[in-house]
Amino acid sequence: MIVNRKHGARALVTAATVVLRHPTLKQALTSKITIRSLIWLSVGVVVTLALASGGALAQAPSDACAALDPNAAILSSGFGLNPSNTRNTVSSITASNVHRLRLRFALGGSAQEKRGAPAVTEQALFYSVGNQIVAAARSTGCTFWTATLTNPASGATDLPRSSSLLLVDNPSGGRMLFVGSMSGVVYGLDAAEGSTVWSARVSTDSLHIVTGGMQFNAGRLFVPVATGQVISASIPGSACCSSRGRVVAFNAFSGAFMWAFDPVPPGGSGGSVWSALSIDPARNQLLVGVGQNLTQPATDLSDAIVAIDLDNGAVKWSFQATAGDAWHAGCQSDPPINCTLPEGPDFDFGAGAILTDLPGSGGQVVIAGDKGGSVFSLDPATGALNWSTKIGVGGKLGGIHWGLAVDDTGVYAGVSDLFTNKIVRLDSGQASTGFNPGATPGVYKLDLLTGDVLWEVHRNHVFESQVVPSAFSAAVSVTNDVVFASALDGELFALRASDGTQLWSFQANIQLTAPDGSAVQGGTLDSVGAFAVDDMVLLNSGYTTFGGRNLVNAGPGNALFVFELEDRQ
Repeated sequence: MIVNRKHGARALVTAATVVLRHPTLKQALTSKITIRSLIWLSVGVVVTLALASGGALAQAPSDACAALDPNAAILSSGFGLNPSNTRNTVSSITASNVHRLRLRFALGGSAQEKRGAPAVTEQALFYSVGNQIVAAARSTGCTFWTATLTNPASGATDLPRSSSLLLVDNPSGGRMLFVGSMSGVVYGLDAAEGSTVWSARVSTDSLHIVTGGMQFNAGRLFVPVATGQVISASIPGSACCSSRGRVVAFNAFSGAFMWAFDPVPPGGSGGSVWSALSIDPARNQLLVGVGQNLTQPATDLSDAIVAIDLDNGAVKWSFQATAGDAWHAGCQSDPPINCTLPEGPDFDFGAGAILTDLPGSGGQVVIAGDKGGSVFSLDPATGALNWSTKIGVGGKLGGIHWGLAVDDTGVYAGVSDLFTNKIVRLDSGQASTGFNPGATPGVYKLDLLTGDVLWEVHRNHVFESQVVPSAFSAAVSVTNDVVFASALDGELFALRASDGTQLWSFQANIQLTAPDGSAVQGGTLDSVGAFAVDDMVLLNSGYTTFGGRNLVNAGPGNALFVFELEDRQ
């Protein structure tokens, strides 16, 4: 990052002042940080605050983003960060150097909410913001291209919705970037320039949306599909309920439909698939987390992990964690709207199933966590339960909400244990959100072989002079011996994997300016959370689906924070 020479000194003075006031950076100073490190922290974290008094970031040279390398190695892709959905990444970040992370830059845009895990190559970041997909340079943040999605049926601008961008090489040449939308359309973009190669609806159901993380295998794109009827059923006079979740397979390079899997049979409802999918190539199966039914009678594959055949979508096995669970937002209305009894707890699987190796020669297991707050280990060949451990009381927002991570020593989970009133959200934009009785929000490590809790970490934050437990709804991630856990209140924690000791933190609820001069606002940390790749950590910040700023949420935002190690070793 280059500071405009005219305002550089003033920027550093402003930055140093903020560093001394910022609790995370002040802690770094007390740990014998060098003057050089202070300069890097000042420039990297808060130099853009000088813009308010006339400062400016020098733009990268005009040729810095002249050409995107279409063959740069892919380092990370998809919500699970790999086909097995382990959220375990390769990086140079360890417990011994994570304290040297600094903010290289932050990218913003026109949005109030930040969705979608970025895809990363050695050269570029591919991310979504508002209604746009952007390819930017990892080193400077300058833009290679910007694309706006256009609905193929209506011609209207479409809104990216899926929880990640998926980057895939075409054996015949070229590279594709995949994203799903709020209108239930999947887009295959040319990753070199952002043009749309193909687009296709996942069904004829107008309530279908693509929220979860897609996967790719052997030329096929697998797309999770959810239904918006979980909210629209609460509208007085609305029809309820017939919309059902599904998984659709497309030819990844032509967009041709191949097959669809519907976990709920005709006549039923619900069964959204909004989690990240996982590939099990050895058994030729796709691992799918399924949501609750919307109305009774509940069905056998709701609230379940289901293994389906990669070639045709046929069910191989299933494990149902919660039977009889039927719920939608209309059940929270007074009086209830379209709500059938008994009302279920809404304990579906939003955290995608993980396929992982056991240490030694112990074979493989499937690891999954549900909104009821339980973690499960399953036999990948049969779905038989190896063990289950309940670490949260559960809730409408988890329990375990978006995702787990694994390494060869354990399973890492964030717990939120929150309720939310989605009717209030529809009426006012502010969800009525709080902790369920007996809530145990925090970050946990479980033994991979037994499910025993090895450690747990609980954090607090201050909201309007009130000390509040921090809730962990976003997916956690792990790299080497470091776990990254993102709290809804905007604080990112780096924890030592062996014992949960805090190594570093960052408060994302701040205002900055992007390298292109646009405004950046950090906020709630949810959904994808933070993850490491190479010498960087990426963090989406800003999420308003279940309310703005309140006792647990930091509020809206549009930020993609890009951190890097101060020195590479």
